[in-house]
Amino acid sequence: MSRSKTVEERDFNLRLCIQEIGEQKKRQRRKWFSTKYYASVMNIKEFYEENLGLQFLGIISNALNKKNFAQNHL
Repeated sequence: MSRSKTVEERDFNLRLCIQEIGEQKKRQRRKWFSTKYYASVMNIKEFYEENLGLQFLGIISNALNKKNFAQNHL
């Protein structure tokens, strides 16, 4: 009785043959992050950018304000 090989068995045997010959297996692309996780990270990043920018504007505005400038530097 001959048994037909599945696709996985043939692929595995082919990889073994390639490794025996000395060629390295090509790297498979792999998904690192889920789309929900990546989207939440991007939302946090945007929130942080916006708040940091507003804080910077407040600092510069206070530094350039004439009343504050006169009190702090004269």
